Amino acid sequence: MSPETRYKRSRDNWKQKAASRAEKNRYQSKELTRVKAERDKFKKELKENRARMHQLESQERVVVIQSKVDVVFLALQLFVVARIGFRAVSRVLGIVMGALGLKKSPLSTDHHQLGDQALSGTDPVRPDAAGASDGEGTVL
Repeated sequence: MSPETRYKRSRDNWKQKAASRAEKNRYQSKELTRVKAERDKFKKELKENRARMHQLESQERVVVIQSKVDVVFLALQLFVVARIGFRAVSRVLGIVMGALGLKKSPLSTDHHQLGDQALSGTDPVRPDAAGASDGEGTVL
């Protein structure tokens, strides 16, 4: 085989390989562009759906509790029917306050210490509880 034929054959092989690589690269580039466009479309749809869902959720929030009477009734139902303690009622109301349409917890977390103060002998209602021993006939 002459050197010219070998050069021509190797050049033809190189051209074929280069053409197949270029075709593969063009296909991958087009596919990548298509996938990115599809991804962006799905991201946009997801963002729109989340915004729509948030809007619907905010419209559906109805104030369930409208007065303190309702809060007291619910607390008594939890205590009597569900048979949970008063401290647990406070915690439960604190957890579900958003679902009930309340802005803040109806029972502050400071009030649960009332029982501890009563056990230690201090009066949580009046700081001058010693006044009862001074002859005042007050009953707390």
